[in-house]
Amino acid sequence: MKALYTILLLTAVFTFSNLHGQSIWSVVKSNEGIKFATDIIQSSDRGFIVSGFTGVNNSGSFYVLKLDEFGITQWENTINVSNWQERSFAVSETPNGDIVIFGKGNNGNRPYVVKLDESGNTLWVSPWSEQHSFNTALQAFGTVLPNGKIVLVANTNQNTSFL
Repeated sequence: MKALYTILLLTAVFTFSNLHGQSIWSVVKSNEGIKFATDIIQSSDRGFIVSGFTGVNNSGSFYVLKLDEFGITQWENTINVSNWQERSFAVSETPNGDIVIFGKGNNGNRPYVVKLDESGNTLWVSPWSEQHSFNTALQAFGTVLPNGKIVLVANTNQNTSFL
């Protein structure tokens, strides 16, 4: 029988527990600057990838944390995409193990997609096209399809969503 687990995700606290509420492990990242977690997935290596952001007020960066299956930090990365107030809202993994982060930068509130390799190194950063009439986003989410294609969905401040 497969064991099912739940993950409680709070600001800078990650707790892995079973269905009976028994804690298996916890990770606290509170003494290392302000970090906000917004999404977590289980990676293909049975570990976890957490996305979010760091910083306060008008500064901040995308934040990515890789934990192994026992909650031990494998690596952390902060990514500055627009030199302003940045927020990451979602994380996904590609079929080959690369990591895709979805978020926005307040440089025009543009949605951003960031691709990292499995070690957390930035492969590329892609802002939404400046040619698009709805190039602002309050939030941006996405996923990676089984064929490796990346899908982005964002909510704009113009009462519009785009895909």
